Amino acid sequence: MSSIPVALFDRLIGGEVSPRESVMREITRFFNTRTSSEGMAGDDGVPEWCTIYAGDERAVQQFCRQLRDALLRHDPRIQSLSVEAVGVDKQRLTLCLIMALRQSDNRLIMNIHWQQGGWQSSTPGEINGRSIAG
Repeated sequence: MSSIPVALFDRLIGGEVSPRESVMREITRFFNTRTSSEGMAGDDGVPEWCTIYAGDERAVQQFCRQLRDALLRHDPRIQSLSVEAVGVDKQRLTLCLIMALRQSDNRLIMNIHWQQGGWQSSTPGEINGRSIAG
């Protein structure tokens, strides 16, 4: 049995949820919360992607750093995290999150993408069930 705790919300809804699945669900919930009025990523949500110029690589990198810092503050089960933009244009953004969880030897890899006004998660190598090239 893993010593990584399952999030309270996942325990409350019942059913058997693995700690890794709990972390992925918590990240998806985090991405679908509103940002603060200051427009910065914090414990209360993700900054608006549509306000960033997709052609400015520095702005995209800053966005990824803000997300990384916010996620590390948000979920203490994440020991280390890398956030990389793997697909960027005006209407879509695909991020690859590579995490090391506390008290776990296995990495957790998760893709999350912005499309049609919302964030959606997928397994690595696919978006909306379709395989993508990394």
